[in-house]
Amino acid sequence: MARYDLLRPVCHLACYLTKWTEECDTKLHRLMCWIHSSLEHRMIGWVGEDETVETVAPHLYADADLGGCIRTQRSTSGVYQVMRGLHTNFPIEGISKRQPYVRVSTPEAELVACNFAMTTSGLPSMTIWKKILTDTVVLHVHEDNHAMIRVMHTGKNPTMKYLERVHRMNVAWMHEQFNRDDKTMNYTISKNMRADIFTKEFPNGRLWRDACIMINITTKE
Repeated sequence: MARYDLLRPVCHLACYLTKWTEECDTKLHRLMCWIHSSLEHRMIGWVGEDETVETVAPHLYADADLGGCIRTQRSTSGVYQVMRGLHTNFPIEGISKRQPYVRVSTPEAELVACNFAMTTSGLPSMTIWKKILTDTVVLHVHEDNHAMIRVMHTGKNPTMKYLERVHRMNVAWMHEQFNRDDKTMNYTISKNMRADIFTKEFPNGRLWRDACIMINITTKE
């Protein structure tokens, strides 16, 4: 609940409860060692005293890896929602979920992740944000894949013809959503993608610390 950096490993191991192996034991041991050595880590958030309802807005980050699960070759969807403003940065929700089917391209995996983020986090939250803030509040959705963003803007992709058969309604629905005034799609470079930590592993400690800081995980000092 308060350590979003644990979502991916916990959810990954949860997928193997009915088919546990010695490798899972090793991963669980490493996870427990990390928790034991990082008890001082906290998730923080702040809201500025001078913030107004006109300057704060929900930001939704959606990301996916491609075939990140070596055993199943399935991708993982990552979702992160945060309230941001001039002096506000308050985490709302984080999700890490393995996709139910194998994807054959990064834009397809990103499309599925964005659709999942919109239906499970973005749109349901807009009901309460419009009551708490204003009726004109805008949901800012962040993606780091140009091809996927292009599909959302045009509603089609001639280079991936199978999309019309596999994701035809998803593409049409999201294209319709992002043509409305209360939602906008923004390109965010990969190193600033806050949902990255929910989808993949990191090769070194520096990148891991940077990813934790982006989702407001830090030490109590």
